Amino acid sequence: MTWLSTSRDNGEAVGGTSAAAPIWAAGMALVNESFIKQLGKFAYSPQLFYLADDGNNDIKAYYDVTGGNYLYYPATPGWDYAPGLGTPNIANFYTAISSKIR
Repeated sequence: MTWLSTSRDNGEAVGGTSAAAPIWAAGMALVNESFIKQLGKFAYSPQLFYLADDGNNDIKAYYDVTGGNYLYYPATPGWDYAPGLGTPNIANFYTAISSKIR
């Protein structure tokens, strides 16, 4: 994941955990805000990430990263060392999880 950060007249690429962690935190805050509002529940566990991708539905909670490499590890279909399950699709993540924690 790479983002372009602009400061004054200069631009620089920012990526990796420094970019991904805040995005996941913001996404999970939105997911839980909706859980609390619609279901009256707060749900947060590392197991949620796998529950969203358990293969029991056609909802794709992640965009699978299948190209490139991460120094020692190539990106292939499915779980990989660097991108894990993939890039989040927060709307689909919410849909996949909300149907399972009702």
